[in-house]
Amino acid sequence: MYCRIRPFLPGQNQSHTTIEFVGEDGELVVSNPLKQGKENRKLFKFNKVFGQATSQGTAFFSFVSHIVIT
Repeated sequence: MYCRIRPFLPGQNQSHTTIEFVGEDGELVVSNPLKQGKENRKLFKFNKVFGQATSQGTAFFSFVSHIVIT
């Protein structure tokens, strides 16, 4: 499973959800300051996480580049 973090779009409220941590091993921690306690942070685990600077095309190419068609 793969994840791409897209940048906020113009006009979107950036204060609701925050990416706190992106690990090299595919871990992703998301926080929501509007929620309290354990619901404030969630940990997700992916095979690969692509950051905001990664374009949709680059993420897709990275995903399929290991497939060899004969």
